[in-house]
Amino acid sequence: MKPITSEDEFEVAASDYREAMTGYRLAKSQAQADVFAARAVEIAHAIDTYCAKNIAHGEAQDRNRN
Repeated sequence: MKPITSEDEFEVAASDYREAMTGYRLAKSQAQADVFAARAVEIAHAIDTYCAKNIAHGEAQDRNRN
């Protein structure tokens, strides 16, 4: 998955994550569940990276204001 760079992309990723988790819960086989779980982990990593960058950017802005 490509990096998330905007709030709109974040919203799409959140929706994709929900779909992947729903697919995981409704999977009819372990193989299907594994595919959905792998996709959910990939999306979660992209979301986590985006959030961490935003937090770091916000903290840097706060330090620069003081």
